[in-house]
Amino acid sequence: CEVVAALGVQKLEALLPKLLEVIQASARPNIREGYLMVFMYLPHTMGTSFHPYLARILPSLLKGLADDNEMVRTAALRGGQTIVGVYGQSCLGLLLPELKRGLHEESWRIRHSSLMLMGDLLMRVVVQNMPKNLALPGVHKPTDGDEGESSSESDEEDESSDSEDDESDEDEDEQGKP
Repeated sequence: CEVVAALGVQKLEALLPKLLEVIQASARPNIREGYLMVFMYLPHTMGTSFHPYLARILPSLLKGLADDNEMVRTAALRGGQTIVGVYGQSCLGLLLPELKRGLHEESWRIRHSSLMLMGDLLMRVVVQNMPKNLALPGVHKPTDGDEGESSSESDEEDESSDSEDDESDEDEDEQGKP
């Protein structure tokens, strides 16, 4: 992948049709898996120069999600996750329609994986556009400068221990009465 990136977009233009053809036509699952794995790395190495190829690649990834071989499906899903992770914000208008199309496919595996990828995409969009001062459990970790939940939790513990002390004082008063 780094070699293709170093050789430039022209080399990718020349290789992409053959790459997609092998993914669709090879009878050997290990070959399909290997070629799909390229899409796990190309987005990182090519950066924004890979944008124009997403529309041609996504249908092959979605078809790979319905493959009979689990390793091929895993490679296709990881490639899709990489593309969503790298281009989720910048290519939302391209990714979302393709994933929506996958929701209407005949294969349940494509529908399921499209839904998973769409969830990843939407979570990325929400988290990246979330105000910095809003912390959702499991989504945003407070930074060192932020006041975390630990201080509010300790305040609540102090209040609950105070109320327990008050209740025990009342119990003692009642027991001491004749």
